[in-house]
This record gives sequence, C-alpha cells and structure tokens, in this order.
Amino acid sequence: MAAKLTLSLNEQTIIKAKAWAKVHHSSLSGLVEHYFESLVEQRNDMPPVAPKTKALSAMFKQYDEGLSYKELVNKYKADS
Repeated sequence: MAAKLTLSLNEQTIIKAKAWAKVHHSSLSGLVEHYFESLVEQRNDMPPVAPKTKALSAMFKQYDEGLSYKELVNKYKADS
C-alpha cells in the first residue's frame, strides 16, 4: 500500500534527481523508495564489507543505475 511522504530538499538537488530519474526511466518516488529499502534491507547472509572494499566500491557509485539484478538483466536483454 502506497503512502504519501513530504520531504524538504534543496531545489537544485530535486532538479538533478528528476533529470537522473528521467534518463533512467524511473520516478523520484521510485528512487526514494529504492534508497529507503536499501537502508533497511536485512543482509544476514553476507559478512560485513571490509573498509578498503567499501572504499573501492564507492569509485563505481556514479555508474549505479539503482536497478536490481533482475531489472538489469531485463534492461540489457531488451537492448540486445
């Protein structure tokens, strides 16, 4: 069930986020929901990430499309 949430953000941040969402065929609500889900997701099946690994993975954040593995597979199947 969807519920409304009101956020106060910097106007430029909103403009940039809307543009990013449009390019990636998403919505601002979808981005926020995905982010919140990633914060609260329980990953008991994985050991903690080492600080150096975390730092290295941060280098690739700019390429993160915010899609799940399944969504990426479907996206790239459609592109080929």
